Amino acid sequence: MLLVESALRPDPKLRHLEMAWRPDEMAGFFNETVLPALNDSRQVTEARLERVTYSPGKECFAVYRLEFESDLEQAARCVVTFGQRAKLQEVFAQHYQARCGSAVFLPEPSCLVEFFPSDWKLPFLARALDPREMAQVFGDSNRRPEIKVLAYYAHRRSILRYRVGSTKMLGKLYTPGPLVESVRQVMKDVHLQGTIRGLLTPKPLAVVGELLLMEWLPGVSMDRALEQTGMEQSRAAIRLAAEALSKIHRLQVHCESWRSLDSDWERHGQRAGQLHLVAPELAGQVDALREQIKARLVRLDSAPSVFLHGDYKTAQLLLDGDRLGVVDFDRAGFGDPAIDVGNFMADLRRTAAATGQAFLSDLADEFLAEYQARSPELDNELEVRVRLMQSLALVRMAMRTFRHAPHVEALAGPDSLTWLLLQEATECLEQA
Repeated sequence: MLLVESALRPDPKLRHLEMAWRPDEMAGFFNETVLPALNDSRQVTEARLERVTYSPGKECFAVYRLEFESDLEQAARCVVTFGQRAKLQEVFAQHYQARCGSAVFLPEPSCLVEFFPSDWKLPFLARALDPREMAQVFGDSNRRPEIKVLAYYAHRRSILRYRVGSTKMLGKLYTPGPLVESVRQVMKDVHLQGTIRGLLTPKPLAVVGELLLMEWLPGVSMDRALEQTGMEQSRAAIRLAAEALSKIHRLQVHCESWRSLDSDWERHGQRAGQLHLVAPELAGQVDALREQIKARLVRLDSAPSVFLHGDYKTAQLLLDGDRLGVVDFDRAGFGDPAIDVGNFMADLRRTAAATGQAFLSDLADEFLAEYQARSPELDNELEVRVRLMQSLALVRMAMRTFRHAPHVEALAGPDSLTWLLLQEATECLEQA
């Protein structure tokens, strides 16, 4: 039986991190240290933790929503990064030294505080949120768009909705580098080939800086729909998902990235190793499962290679009546079809564990059967590889759950989602 430790051990390399989990202490920290350093006279009444990304022994960045004493002051969002003093000081000097009021570096407790939309890894974010700037991008400076932040993943991505009159567009903001252009090209090819096959995907419209603008697809994300519907409606949705994935795997899209179950196993090894520093019992369980998976992988023959979505899950699918749209091709590449199939099945099991809707776990096997019926040309070992990928994905999801809420997951012990996902991974491995 799996056991998860009941407390998070102090991180010896991030000595002040524990304050990040304490809203009252963080509110005091903003009032007594951060805001005075910025010559800001406002008083924080609540510092609500929205999202955490924690790499033990390395860094942790936490997103807070700040409420202020005066009702006239709008709530603010900020990112507090705890990390190595020298690195954070260098980041501040390079990106913020000449800009007052948007960020501050504090040597004690060794953290960088950035007030949204300042984000040193997303330098285009402030411009992407400026209606005057974007009106010029859209070609009509007299019609300023309505802009809404749909999602913000600090130092990594932001997803924005633009509305001009009755026209809506989606904007996805990336860190500087070649990724935004490569994603645009993949999306262009997928949209062109997919339309012929009856596959609904957003058409990329333009790249401005690191912002990729694309068509707005209607619909409700499948993860939300499954939580609100019954078995029969969920089955219909699963059939649409299997049909869409079989079409994706038949596309001939040029892509540099290549993946296998072995490469996925290797890629997440470093993150698993970091757990030993603060959660050794959890780390031991993760290591044991990973070694069992590896022992099974070495016995398999080589797998066929197809075009992969790369992150196929219910949150990437939009239901609009009997139509299904597929979004987010950031991780597209070539590789074993079991990667997409197993990841989707693991996602169903994760949702079942998180919501208590046990029937979603049963739908995972139905999804596999539906996919196989539409892809009879694939090899006989597909099901074995799918179940191994399913287990590997569940272990990864358990680590990610812990990474984004370590203070909650550790205290919850055996009742935590991390523990439940490792249980699911063990059961899936037994079926492989």
